[in-house]
Amino acid sequence: LRHLIYRLRRSHRTFYIPPAYFCLLSNPKMSTFWLNQQKENPRHKLLIILEDAESLLMNREEDNREKVADLLNLSDGLLGEYIRVQLICTVNCPLEKLDPAVTRCGRLLAYREFRRLTRQEAMRLAVSKGIPLPDQRDYSLAEIYNPVNRPEAGFATKQLGFAA
Repeated sequence: LRHLIYRLRRSHRTFYIPPAYFCLLSNPKMSTFWLNQQKENPRHKLLIILEDAESLLMNREEDNREKVADLLNLSDGLLGEYIRVQLICTVNCPLEKLDPAVTRCGRLLAYREFRRLTRQEAMRLAVSKGIPLPDQRDYSLAEIYNPVNRPEAGFATKQLGFAA
């Protein structure tokens, strides 16, 4: 996502909204904010990133019915047409667990699945990036790229407390 935001910096204005504040997007008082963004940035598209958006995208139940409907309206309804935004949502669940209305043809433009890499795949990536890897069976991208707690990568192990 960081790379995508960087690549789109000349054509998009990016906003990060935590799922807990998603209600701000569909709040009528925010329409003024979005319209002002469009006026101030007429050549830019508005891009909203919602990380860990399972509560907004999972199958509709009593606890999330309104959130899913609001997201659908924002992305594909009258509200979305009015404020003209593009959404990127990240989730940590299989695509099959998302509400069918979210994933139907014409609504979900694209998705990327970042599965765990086999040891061989991870080693190929690590070698190309000069990243040492601990010995294990498979790896997430976070385990490869996040050197925290890997002293062999030249980073100190995280510790609690204060430095003198």
